Amino acid sequence: MKILVLDDDKAVLASMQIQLQNRFSGDDQFWFCSDYDEYCKKLHDIAFDVLLLDILMPGQNGIDLAAQMITSHPEAAVIYFTGYPLEYCEAIFDGVKPFGYLKKPVDFDRLEMLLETLRTKKQEEASFSVTLRGQPIRLAQNDTIWLESHGRTVTIYCVQKHYSVYAKLSEMERQLPTFIRCHTSYLVNPQYIRSLKKDKFVVAGRETEIPISRKYLQQARAKFFEIKGNFGL
Repeated sequence: MKILVLDDDKAVLASMQIQLQNRFSGDDQFWFCSDYDEYCKKLHDIAFDVLLLDILMPGQNGIDLAAQMITSHPEAAVIYFTGYPLEYCEAIFDGVKPFGYLKKPVDFDRLEMLLETLRTKKQEEASFSVTLRGQPIRLAQNDTIWLESHGRTVTIYCVQKHYSVYAKLSEMERQLPTFIRCHTSYLVNPQYIRSLKKDKFVVAGRETEIPISRKYLQQARAKFFEIKGNFGL
């Protein structure tokens, strides 16, 4: 996960940097800054998963900053930390709803627990559930290219293999709101769409053309261009 830590107290910031970098490794990345202007100049374009914000800072309020920052990072979880939790209790829950908050000095065991809970939550959100031969399994959304329905069977085409499950495509669609429904029988992951033809999506990975039916043409094209504009596909 990409985690931003913002605190005006540079001594606290340095201590947190040592603690966090010693406790976490692997896929976790940390950025540390001491004020909102520094964040705007250097870190604004980074897609953070976690905003770890001090509440009380000179001329700044972490709760108000969260409201500004969340517009650029709508998927980010906010964790506040403060030496005055009771004073700011009401304001915390009137603003951006936090994933958690911590008292100063920061209890790093509790922070580690919060981040682990968040990591598990994000992993679950990034997957979807199917039943294969009577057993429930979860498949990663990022590994799924498209889903294709044949009668009462849905075939799920992933990067390395495919699975055939007894299900309705509409049930899969509810679990995969970012996928594009382009046909009664097809649901496509937009991150694998290489190009859009008149009535087809060309998907990378398996170099397949996915038909776009007349019924879904307008909404499929609109969603494709919306996603393309938002994420630069």
